[in-house]
Amino acid sequence: MDMDKILSDMRQHISNLQDKLHVANSAVSKGQIVNEKITLMKEYQDKIASLNSCWRARNRTQLVHNLQQESRQIIALEEENRQLRFALKEMEDGLHLIMNDYRKMFSGFMRGEELAELANAQHKKVFLAGVSYEQYFGIARAAEKFMAISENKVAEDDQVITQLKLENQTLRALFHGFSLPSTKQPQISTSKMQQNCLNNCDPSSNGDNLKAVKKATEMN
Repeated sequence: MDMDKILSDMRQHISNLQDKLHVANSAVSKGQIVNEKITLMKEYQDKIASLNSCWRARNRTQLVHNLQQESRQIIALEEENRQLRFALKEMEDGLHLIMNDYRKMFSGFMRGEELAELANAQHKKVFLAGVSYEQYFGIARAAEKFMAISENKVAEDDQVITQLKLENQTLRALFHGFSLPSTKQPQISTSKMQQNCLNNCDPSSNGDNLKAVKKATEMN
């Protein structure tokens, strides 16, 4: 009886040891899986950090360059606009003087009883410091045409300046956004970051730079 009990206890211990061995093997397998996941996560974090550093450095430099270029363009356009406004003002003043003289002369013609004869013979006369009737009105028409062209040019320059100011404000806002600590920036997937670096790290023109920065900001 004692031997049977001892054998029974041994079998029970062996069974318990086998169960514990199975549990230990399962724990070791799970531990290996966890270690592999941790290793993959570390590699993922390293790649994300590398891509983020590349993204911030290249795009920050590009943004600074774009801001400087846009600022120079705005200054040049503002100076050109100022000169055009000054020229337009001078042209308007001259045109007002010409039109006032024209109104005075036409009023005098209307009061005359021989308006038709005076109008027919006026081209033969010389007035206003040696300028003939036809030359006088030719100058007036040329002044009106030049004034209209100048007004259109000023309107176009104002529109360009407004657009450049809006783009400059957008670039400055993006520049300040990229200057924030990286911990506040949301993480993005590796595939999207790789695609963004391919599309945006080496832009070839100013218009493409703005589109690339806006696209990257929306994806972020």
